[in-house]
Amino acid sequence: MVFVCVLGGMWLGWRRSLWADGVEALEIGEELEGYVCVVRGNVSQGGKRLALALELDWEGKWHSGPKHSLEVGRDGGFNFILRTSKQILRGRYRVVLYEGSQRRYTSRIFSWGRAEQIQEERQKFLDHLRDLFRTSVVAVREVIAGGEFFIRTIAKYSSRIKRVRKSRLEWIRHWKKVEANETEEGKYTFYLHRLLEAGLRNLKDLDELLYLNPCPEVRKDLEYLLKLARQLVVDYTNWLILWSYRPKELESVERDIGQKIYILSKIYKRLAKALRIVSPVRLRWRWLERPSEFRLEGKDYVEKWLKIRLSFSKRWRVSLVPIGPRVRLCLISLQNPLVRIYLEVNDYPLSRSYRDLRMLTVVQAQEGWPGFQKVESFPITLKLQGEVRHGFHFVFLTRDDRYVIGGVYKNRVYQIFGKDKKRVYTLRLFAPSNVFESFQKEFETLIQTFRVP
Repeated sequence: MVFVCVLGGMWLGWRRSLWADGVEALEIGEELEGYVCVVRGNVSQGGKRLALALELDWEGKWHSGPKHSLEVGRDGGFNFILRTSKQILRGRYRVVLYEGSQRRYTSRIFSWGRAEQIQEERQKFLDHLRDLFRTSVVAVREVIAGGEFFIRTIAKYSSRIKRVRKSRLEWIRHWKKVEANETEEGKYTFYLHRLLEAGLRNLKDLDELLYLNPCPEVRKDLEYLLKLARQLVVDYTNWLILWSYRPKELESVERDIGQKIYILSKIYKRLAKALRIVSPVRLRWRWLERPSEFRLEGKDYVEKWLKIRLSFSKRWRVSLVPIGPRVRLCLISLQNPLVRIYLEVNDYPLSRSYRDLRMLTVVQAQEGWPGFQKVESFPITLKLQGEVRHGFHFVFLTRDDRYVIGGVYKNRVYQIFGKDKKRVYTLRLFAPSNVFESFQKEFETLIQTFRVP
């Protein structure tokens, strides 16, 4: 018997069914609250329960959507209607009927949408996947950089700190979140877990967005990438604990870490190839993984890798305890040890403008600090080595109850942006709000000596 396939009101041709009369018509359209798909047809034996699925052609490979139960009338006719809030991508489709687990019938190929519509939607979808790839890689890079930074810094500077239990616990505390109310210094793993969980939520949002994902392998690899990185955080934590108490057992943990990084690099390359990304975001930044290598010329700080210079007075001392890979220097006031100045370097690979950098700075502070409250912020321009450079001035309040109950701290952030619009060099003054103003003049003096490439 002859049947006709109709899609969006278009007659697309004729074909004789081999198993049954099959699909007579298919229509897909958009509604106010989503999409509707209608499939009409006949089978030779009525009163059966079948299963129906749509398949989408993506670059010559067919990808199947979820199966739906299909009630067939006694006369063999069926009329299937699907309404969904999820997006159904335009493209080349076919209908598949199943009896039990067996594939019984495949309809002819037909198209939904004009060629330019199909191309536009596909490009948007691919761009979205590439953005998910980049944000996932950035999260994984933070894990590797943070773990390697702590291990290498310990190897380089631990001999300068007395290896008593208190000092060892301080190193661990900077890596591992111990208390729920700890601030930036004690929550690096908390920060990493939040990054990875945000990536996994983005993948769940993708599942909720699309009725049929034509790139399931990419989605699966992205999830594996993030979950493996989450296991890597645990491995780095175990390394720090073993270093503190059972250093002879470090070899097996280091082997696990190396193996996971190797697998992560393979997944990374596979994803970059599948998404045709010519210049992917780097999985590893070597400067982030290195401990801060610097020399002190009197009270002049000179960073080896990043070519940063800063001069400070004798009223400050340098802390060698690692805080995180982005904190290249921590100065502690001899007058008040709760007052600190941090020199930080941040890379934002997805940034495309100075406006993006300003926005990312505020968002990062808002998400990372308990009791965040913005006081003021404004862009700045400055002359540095004869060049006009862009930057940002930002003041906010935060709360930290570890030292003073109900303690309110004030942060003043002074930033110079990199010429590529993706790197930020930061000086940050952190002080209890009641003594903050008394350190303003000295912070201004530091700013005048701050030099970046």
